[in-house]
Amino acid sequence: IYPEQIGQFAPFVSLMSVVYNNFKYTYRGKFMSDENEERERITVLAKDFTPAAMEFHRSHMAEKGYRMEGSIVQRRFQMLEGLQEPQDLFEGEPFYAVTFVRDRD
Repeated sequence: IYPEQIGQFAPFVSLMSVVYNNFKYTYRGKFMSDENEERERITVLAKDFTPAAMEFHRSHMAEKGYRMEGSIVQRRFQMLEGLQEPQDLFEGEPFYAVTFVRDRD
């Protein structure tokens, strides 16, 4: 694509953005809810990075068919109930989170 051609793709990019945002469609042509039903996820929280990083090996997750999804990062957690404002979990204390995922049988 040459810079002078970018403008001709703008309507397509805009349409794809609407499709993604309104219908949460994945690039493989499945709705995200379908993808979630095909996978099982476990998220582990830890106060320190090292225990979170070692959990995959300690719990033999590979032998159970899991792989790590994403990266291990420190974050705060909040809970939404209905249309209310989100409420901090764990008194707003950040934790390292690691998510393991496997395909359902």
